[in-house]
Amino acid sequence: MSDNRRVYRTIHTHLLQLYPKNAKGRTIQHLNTLAGFVAGIVQGKSSQLPTIARKAPTPAKPESRVKQYRRWIQNEQIDQSGYYLPYVEALLNLAGF
Repeated sequence: MSDNRRVYRTIHTHLLQLYPKNAKGRTIQHLNTLAGFVAGIVQGKSSQLPTIARKAPTPAKPESRVKQYRRWIQNEQIDQSGYYLPYVEALLNLAGF
């Protein structure tokens, strides 16, 4: 398993523990996108979308992932108080920061 994939799986597993137990459908899709996004930031050591997309371990082409992440960021239903802060805080606590 590649290092990118290992980091993604670790982040995904920890995020899944923080999501509601009966999450399905669109919520799980958002979880997968968030996990790929965070894994890309961690592996790419950058917050630029092309760098994140190159490091995210999904089979899609990097250009497609850039579009996916851009749409996710611009989605009005995705807000920082619901999708970023609770998980970032919990992940930092798990990492010991």
